[in-house]
Amino acid sequence: MAYTVFDKKIKTYVPSKGLCASSCAYIFFAGDKRKADGRLGVHQFSMASNISVDLKKSFAASQEIVAQILK
Repeated sequence: MAYTVFDKKIKTYVPSKGLCASSCAYIFFAGDKRKADGRLGVHQFSMASNISVDLKKSFAASQEIVAQILK
């Protein structure tokens, strides 16, 4: 759906009492011109607090995943 919105240069809008989150955000950001008067939510990476990781490697891996999603 986001590819169609992008290809057709459709404008996207979130009304003042509206909520656009999760997969809706992909479609919203694909819009040619975008306006959000309401709430716009996107996913973020998280992990359990009891896991020990190398933060630099973790952030780099997260950025690579986001780059793959946006292709």
